[in-house]
Amino acid sequence: MSILNILFTGEERGLIREAAIKIWDREHPIGDGDAGQGEMKFPLRDPQWENQNPEHREEMMELKDLILKRIREAVPKSQNLPQAFEVRQEKDETPSAFLQRLRDSMRKYSGMNPEDPVVF
Repeated sequence: MSILNILFTGEERGLIREAAIKIWDREHPIGDGDAGQGEMKFPLRDPQWENQNPEHREEMMELKDLILKRIREAVPKSQNLPQAFEVRQEKDETPSAFLQRLRDSMRKYSGMNPEDPVVF
């Protein structure tokens, strides 16, 4: 938990915790032995786990895995803007067809939606 305190703000830690609980509950649906235990898997206070205790060590590993999954999900997908703009209009292509291909390329390679209004 100390690493989370160093690397993330309080708000970010809260978002990570909230998402990690959702991940746990999603991966352990109702009817599973561990269902609904997301709150206990990501405690707010120091749970006093001892690393020599095998059960506590298992809890620590599950918490670490939850944190890593959440951080991986939060990282934006890579963007390749140069490739998004490599689209060139063909000789006999209409401007509207070219614009549509350009928009599709933007969505695919940049992660941006050209249809969204830009707010300044």
